[in-house]
This record gives sequence, C-alpha cells and structure tokens, in this order.
Amino acid sequence: MDLEIKDLSSLKYISNKIQKALAEKDVYTVSDLLRFFPIRYEKRILSSINDKNVDVIVKATILSLPAVTVHRENLSSISFMALSEGVEFRVTIFNRKQLLNKLTLNKEIYLEGKYERYRKQFTAANVFFNFSNGIEPSYALSLTYPSYFKTVIQNTFDYYGAYLRESLPEPI
Repeated sequence: MDLEIKDLSSLKYISNKIQKALAEKDVYTVSDLLRFFPIRYEKRILSSINDKNVDVIVKATILSLPAVTVHRENLSSISFMALSEGVEFRVTIFNRKQLLNKLTLNKEIYLEGKYERYRKQFTAANVFFNFSNGIEPSYALSLTYPSYFKTVIQNTFDYYGAYLRESLPEPI
C-alpha cells in the first residue's frame, strides 16, 4: 500500500475540521500524518489544591450548575462552584461553551489551570473528564478537542503503521 498517495479524506474518522487544520501544516496524506510529530511534550501530574504552585491539575467535583456569561462577540465564560480536597472554589473557563452540557452536578472532573488560593478562584485552561499522570504530546494545531487528535494519530498508526517503509540505511 502506498501511503504517499492515500489521501486523508479517505479516512472516515478524520473530520473536515481536522483535515483543514492539518492542511495548514502541509499534511495531506496518511504518510504525512504518520510523520507529523508533536512540537513539545507536556508533563501532566495530578496536584493538590493546597500546593504552593499557582499552576495545578486537580480532581474536583462540580457543586453548582454552570452559568454562561457572554462578555463580547468572541469572548464568553462558563463559571461554577467546585470542591477539591474539602476546599470549595469558583471555576471560570473561557471560550468553551461546548463543555456546558458535559458539566453536570456532582460530576468528577480534572481541572488544569491557575488557582488563586486567597480569592478561592480557579481559572481553568483545560478540563478533562478522565486523567492519567504522564507525558502528553502537544501538536501545533488549532483544534477544539486536541485529545481527539491523539486518538486520530493512534488509529492511523494502528491501521497503517505496518505499511511504513524503513528509512534507516542497510547495515554495511
């Protein structure tokens, strides 16, 4: 199978939005996708809400229904009360209205962002519904759900990885 000519549009699990984001990075074929590497790796470790660090990842339970505030045309926020390790605090997430239906009462979530202890305010950069400590790849793509892109990469490698041609030179 020639992966150099197999177009991404033939893969049913890659949406038009992902194809468009990949095209901006000159990724058009399965071969291109399998050779599209992360720009960096991020170490993600669950922290305590009581840590001295401002940037944390905490496990929390949603205590109130989320409320949406539209600040202006391209700026909105969702806010709700949450509980982590006996500490109750307000969470604010900007420009993530698509999360609204997933943020339900008593749901356990993982929040990544900045916690201001004295104001009891958490500004979330990311919200996860499942989490495992480790190193995560970060791709230079503007996508709403970067975690889904990791699934796309994994599915592509699982199905087409065996067809990759070895690029190392023959032994002398």
